[in-house]
Amino acid sequence: MSNTLAHLQKVQSNDAIESHILKPPLQYYFTSDYLSRSIKPLSQTSKEQKVDVFPKSIEKAHIKIQLIDGTTIEPANISLFEICVLNAVSSLYKAGNNLMTAEDICRAVYGEKGISINKETADEIRGTVDKLQNVRIQINDKYLAKKKKEENCVFEGFMLPIREEKNIQISGFTKSAYIITEMPILFEYAQQYKYVRSVKTEMLQMKKSNTKENAVLRDYLIMQCKYRKRHPVILYSTVYEHMDILNTCNSPDSYKDATKRIRNKVKAILSDWKEQGHIQDYKEVRIGKPYRHVEVTV
Repeated sequence: MSNTLAHLQKVQSNDAIESHILKPPLQYYFTSDYLSRSIKPLSQTSKEQKVDVFPKSIEKAHIKIQLIDGTTIEPANISLFEICVLNAVSSLYKAGNNLMTAEDICRAVYGEKGISINKETADEIRGTVDKLQNVRIQINDKYLAKKKKEENCVFEGFMLPIREEKNIQISGFTKSAYIITEMPILFEYAQQYKYVRSVKTEMLQMKKSNTKENAVLRDYLIMQCKYRKRHPVILYSTVYEHMDILNTCNSPDSYKDATKRIRNKVKAILSDWKEQGHIQDYKEVRIGKPYRHVEVTV
């Protein structure tokens, strides 16, 4: 599907084009089951895998994650930012929207209602959406089948269930919008284990610039702070691993600079949350010379 479908055009006629009134999401939804949290490494092969998706699983779930491009099937290689986009689409859908533009999705990613979205950012979101609607996932959960006393329990479909695109009118301009037909399959599956979580959208807003790295880091910290324990301890080593710092640096100096950048961003996000009342406090802890972890009081 071409990215040029969503370019702006001033309305020159009285053609019947549906007006678009978005219901801004008040909650940001995401999944916290093992499958969703591990979707990045799991998507690096298109072959069937056996996965423990729940700590008490008696049997492993059989999953396939495949990018279908015409007649070609290949690994999906889903990025962490693409999961942020999936969360944003799901949050918009849960708020009562089945029609949304790339700009709507971008604002939902960052929890901002009124920010302007440039063409480059919108095209990036559109490319992500176009990819996810071609990624097919199949989950055959034998543990869940036994729990429900059913022969099979299979969840199957595209990661973003988009029926089509249509033109809509916004402030005298026409844009292309996606029609979402149902809740994304990862959310439908996680709901079976009651592993769909949410936070207020205000928690997504950052004083730092809205970048992909910031969004991925923010979502990781939300998970650690809100759904782990009362006084979470966040190891910087696990943060660096989650952000894939080691594989993106080609020298000790670049690794040192990257870890310092990420640590400063962690402190900036936590400081924002403390100021806004989302957490009570936090403090960094050193073991020897380097900072080892940050302790958060929620």
